[in-house]
Amino acid sequence: MIVRILGEGQFAIDDAATSELNHLDTELEAAVDRNDEAAFTAALQGLLEQVRAQGRRCPSIPWKSRT
Repeated sequence: MIVRILGEGQFAIDDAATSELNHLDTELEAAVDRNDEAAFTAALQGLLEQVRAQGRRCPSIPWKSRT
C-alpha cells in the first residue's frame, strides 16, 4: 500500500503493517464521527507515527504537465 502524508511525501507500507494502520484509521474515523477533537488529534498522530515507522519513503517523481 502507498500512503501519502501531505508535505512529507509517499511511503510504501508492507502488507504486514496494514492491519495496524487500518485499526488506527478506524479510530480516527470514530473520532470524527463523535466530533472529538482530542481523540482525533491522538489518533492522527498515532497513524502518522506508524506510517513513518513502518513505511519506506518512495522516491519523488516530479509532476509534469500534460500539454
